[in-house]
Amino acid sequence: MNTLDKVFGELEYEYGWNGKVKLEVFGKEQIIDLIISGENDDTFVTWQYDSFNYFIRKWSLIQEDMKNKIYKYYCQLRTELGYYDDSVGYPLLNNVNDIIEHIEIDAIVIPVIGVYKERCINIVLSCTWDDENGIGVRVLNEAVDEVGYQDIAF
Repeated sequence: MNTLDKVFGELEYEYGWNGKVKLEVFGKEQIIDLIISGENDDTFVTWQYDSFNYFIRKWSLIQEDMKNKIYKYYCQLRTELGYYDDSVGYPLLNNVNDIIEHIEIDAIVIPVIGVYKERCINIVLSCTWDDENGIGVRVLNEAVDEVGYQDIAF
């Protein structure tokens, strides 16, 4: 089933609503998967629209916050795993901007209302150091709340 939504654009239902969104990510325009939780007979609620609209408006600030927190997460992960020198799987990064070369946004997920009280957007990223688990970023009220494995985004 396909639909055209006034905010989310063209969507297709397959275990949730799926579409695309165009965003500038770290200086490059990208087309990213958009996943909106819900059933095929449900209508979207104001909370989902608000979460998305506020997210888009604040995206430039959110991505800077996300970059910094992913870098911190990565450095902590390297230490926990015992990588103190340059490793093939977990390279030594010189500064926060180096993380950009090792991550890519795969999807933006808008959960159903009730999961979180705040406006919520989850971001799914792939990364060069962990193909299996990737990275998940939870954004609450336009601020990065948590960074971890991709499963936090679903």
